[in-house]
Amino acid sequence: MKLLPSARPRGGCSASRRPTSSGRTSSSIFCRASNLDLLRAVGEQFNREATWVRDLIVPLAPWVEDDLSASSNESEAEIQTRSPIDLARDDPRSKFAFVDGVQMHYQIIESASMPRKQDPDAPVIVMLHGFNASLHSFRANVQALADRTGLKVISFDRPPFGLSGRPLKWGPGEELAFDPYADSGSRLAMKLVREALGFARNKLVLVGHSAGSLTALLMHEMSPEDIAGLVFVAPALPATPEHSFQRQATFGTQMRIVIGRAIMSNDETGVRYVRRMIQKQRKDLLENGLDYKPHPSTSSTYQSMESGTEDEDGNTMGGMDVMEAIAEREAIEGYLRPLESPDWDKGALLNLRSFWLPQQYDYSILGRDLPVQVVVGATDRLTPAAKALFSILQGQKDNVELVEFEGCGHAICEIVPGEFNDAVVDFIDRQVMQIR
Repeated sequence: MKLLPSARPRGGCSASRRPTSSGRTSSSIFCRASNLDLLRAVGEQFNREATWVRDLIVPLAPWVEDDLSASSNESEAEIQTRSPIDLARDDPRSKFAFVDGVQMHYQIIESASMPRKQDPDAPVIVMLHGFNASLHSFRANVQALADRTGLKVISFDRPPFGLSGRPLKWGPGEELAFDPYADSGSRLAMKLVREALGFARNKLVLVGHSAGSLTALLMHEMSPEDIAGLVFVAPALPATPEHSFQRQATFGTQMRIVIGRAIMSNDETGVRYVRRMIQKQRKDLLENGLDYKPHPSTSSTYQSMESGTEDEDGNTMGGMDVMEAIAEREAIEGYLRPLESPDWDKGALLNLRSFWLPQQYDYSILGRDLPVQVVVGATDRLTPAAKALFSILQGQKDNVELVEFEGCGHAICEIVPGEFNDAVVDFIDRQVMQIR
């Protein structure tokens, strides 16, 4: 086939053939330079992508070594664990209850003085944490909500997170008949509150953060007549097709998820993959800290801090700086502590296999009268979808409200705990208690 006079060889190389002093034509030099540029670009791109490529390859090839290989390939006997009861020993509010053989870590916080706590039929506030979180997320909220509303506040760790058990078996012939990780743990959550803790006749105000909003939604679906109000905080919930995962995620992200799920379908490679990913997050937390600043009031030492305390290097910092540093350290310690629980890796694998986020949901089943509050942070990447959700609810309900905190990201309960508590208390007083 003959090239037209104006055509160029594929690859964009010049067709000019001026001889050089070395005898080579300039076209060969230019083509070689272009190829080198292309190879260099491919190499740079691979280096950028190498991290997630290794994350997928190492679980399949345990002989491949890197800085995370040792932790991801450890045998169960080599992973040092402690009893959840021992891990919770420092917090006197922590308690444990069994639900169909699953040991659940929970706290019930009561008001010190308000009279509503004397009413056995008063509503109960239930705090529902998100993915990879625990009741630790609400450490600056539960007591304030109990004191200011007079209601009991329940928070608990949803398996496989926090210090609750990680069931490995269920079904016919087992004490646990159902998958505890399915439906975002909503069935196990309802059985804990209703049966194990004895709140069988109390209305529930469900406060769900992030993926905990899905747990709240599914708990309502199970027993809508028992729900007095819903608070969706930075909700990870389906809204419009425009905000669906398929539309928002890049092709590369979707491919990584597909390949990751394939790896997790095998027990051996799946556990190695989960260990690697979680240990990677742990390493990043220890080296770089959180990607947000917990408010000093989230620290257990907030009230006792004095201005001018020295840090670990002997540098004198202002009181607020020291409190912020301690708050971040305590937050990291609290989120990493569950990695010392038995079967944390196997539970995480089973949960990831069962995890499901609906692409759409019929919110009309919430009814027109159920009070709903949507709380968002202005800088949270989930806020556009949350606002779309609010618009959907506005068209279907009479009492739905949106609260937005400027300059705040995803961890609203920890970044602006005071303002968050104000908003939820106001919502409960106006929408829940008045209706009651």
